[in-house]
Amino acid sequence: MLLLKKIQINYCLLNPATKKWGYTYNKSKTSRMFLPTRLTATSAFSAVGLGTSLIWGKKDRLAYNWAIPPQYDQAAKNFDEGLAAVIMEGRMGFINSSNQFVIPPIYKAKKLTKFNYGLAPVMIEGKYGFIDKLGNLVIPNRYEWADSF
Repeated sequence: MLLLKKIQINYCLLNPATKKWGYTYNKSKTSRMFLPTRLTATSAFSAVGLGTSLIWGKKDRLAYNWAIPPQYDQAAKNFDEGLAAVIMEGRMGFINSSNQFVIPPIYKAKKLTKFNYGLAPVMIEGKYGFIDKLGNLVIPNRYEWADSF
């Protein structure tokens, strides 16, 4: 019998070079890889701290083992109920852990929302309503403000 270990994607990070958000497998040091660089007089002033150790080098030499590459303008910290809200080109949608849009980015968003009890608040035509995990509007958009249950 073959046992598969479930890999959990649970840590959202900003790539400082691109200013885009992505996800790593976890937030431990094992997600991070340090690419060696030559030390120079100026690199002493750009130290990068990892846990209790200090590694000298340029910040752009620090790379992460990305589960979902940085590509979103904003991204939710967690995958709630299997989905994470992301904002791409000013519109919010929801992805699964395979980085596939389950609900396309069509919603205007002032902030990221999340699924709770199978529903998520979204703004449609300036009013809030609630969608289910298939993207169906189940509570009509007639509210001035809404938040997750």
